[in-house]
Amino acid sequence: MSFVLSASALAVLVRAHDCPDAPVDSLFETFIPRSEDHISDGLQWFYCGGLGISLFCLSIIALTHTHRKIPHQRVRKETRLVYRMLMSVVIIVLPKAHMNSLQLIATTTGLVVSVLVIELVGSSCWGENMFWERGCTRNKATYSAQCGVKKEELEKSAREGTVLNVESIAKRDQEKKGKGPGWCTVHV
Repeated sequence: MSFVLSASALAVLVRAHDCPDAPVDSLFETFIPRSEDHISDGLQWFYCGGLGISLFCLSIIALTHTHRKIPHQRVRKETRLVYRMLMSVVIIVLPKAHMNSLQLIATTTGLVVSVLVIELVGSSCWGENMFWERGCTRNKATYSAQCGVKKEELEKSAREGTVLNVESIAKRDQEKKGKGPGWCTVHV
């Protein structure tokens, strides 16, 4: 909802002619009567508040999402999220600077682009080319799970090329009841 609020305020901001570089006669003829020569404080708060709150909510969603651990990552996920949350707070309080529409849109765009750059560069790996994957061990992630399969069973299954039936393992663990499942680590 905050994205919708921000986008609807942006639709008014881009038509405004409140800065010296945007004469009203440069607009298309249908937008001239709808153009405003002064942007209200409420409109600035709607735009910045909507954009900042949506960015903050995206940070909360990313914080609750569990990612696999990528070795040699440039910037940790937590650091990137802190930066994203700080930029969302800066965007929310931006109307206190009393900017015109062009300055406001340019500033928020620059802040969002800085978040994007931090995310893209930070999620890449040291020694990795920024434009294509090479030398990063993304495909060597380790996943672990609690299961009732012994290491010998996994090795035998891998040698023979058979597939373990998860349902039968679960039934077998239910029958044992007294013995808890052992830990196994699967490398993918």
